[in-house]
Amino acid sequence: MNRNGRGYSYKLYKSVTERTEPGYGAARYSRSQLEEMTTYQLRSICTREKLVDGIAHSLDREDIIRTVLRFRNAEESLLIREHAEGGFERVSAALRAYLSTAVQSLEAIRLSAVITLYAGLRTDSRDGYLIEAPADGALTESNVMLVDGNGELCGILNAVKEGDKPGVYSLHVDKGAELRRTSNRNHSLLFFRKRDSDYLYRTYYERHPQPPIHLHYGKIPVAELDVRQLEETNAVLTVDFGTSNTAAGAYLDAAYVSEPDRRGMQAGTIRLGAINCVTFPNEENEDPEWIEMMPTVASVADCSDPSAIRFVFGQEALELVKRAGYAGHATVFRNMKRWVNGYDKLEEVTDP
Repeated sequence: MNRNGRGYSYKLYKSVTERTEPGYGAARYSRSQLEEMTTYQLRSICTREKLVDGIAHSLDREDIIRTVLRFRNAEESLLIREHAEGGFERVSAALRAYLSTAVQSLEAIRLSAVITLYAGLRTDSRDGYLIEAPADGALTESNVMLVDGNGELCGILNAVKEGDKPGVYSLHVDKGAELRRTSNRNHSLLFFRKRDSDYLYRTYYERHPQPPIHLHYGKIPVAELDVRQLEETNAVLTVDFGTSNTAAGAYLDAAYVSEPDRRGMQAGTIRLGAINCVTFPNEENEDPEWIEMMPTVASVADCSDPSAIRFVFGQEALELVKRAGYAGHATVFRNMKRWVNGYDKLEEVTDP
């Protein structure tokens, strides 16, 4: 720390190339990992990674997270996924104010004319909404804006790289994404260059105003957009609790919901008149695959509100335990098979 007559000061390194010590910059962090850490742990990262020398005025938690992500972001693509209070409104205002220049290569994108989204349900590559763009064009993994005919923001989606073929992406929607309905039924998708997509990412997650910018975009009309609510069904889900792994499935007939998803049936992810097994992501491999079983493990992600405890299961629970450290205080339940005969028994958790 540097001491002057008026107190402590800090230096923020503007570029990762300013520090050249051995081992410097090896660690990378995602926003979800940082949000699970204490403020003390976040400050320790800044010190260990030499992002900040000394502290003049205490940075608040969000400022520290932004600082770490700026220089140690594990995600090459800044995609809007986790909900942030007021973020949707900030992005909507930015689109109204700064959307200016059409990019020809972004307007040469091809995708499905009919898109069906389910509120509260994730859309990913298995749903088959492929995006085909010129291989030498401006599109990269980026945020995609769903707007109506009046330019009002209706949803925030993502274009995620699909395989190794150049220019091929798939449309993703996070399960917590906000999807708004308006009276105007003419919808379009707005695609952006990486720098403009990153600007919208910062606009969404950062509370302070961003500087003015000219947003370059490509606008692709969607012939038919159907945003559905999830339905209750009489189909019976069968769960096989194993000591190490768990599997689940259900028999689906033609009337299990009022209108079965056509695209799911075409892709083979929904099979009527047959047993449909639940698939889970196996993220142990570098290229995740979907398998019909998951580890029989549950962990507590957040118990700060006793009335709304958030759990994670399977591979996600194992990842949470790994990030917290095996000697940490995260509550982990591994022998859940015994709960079947005592599901009304209370378990006490005291996670910090």
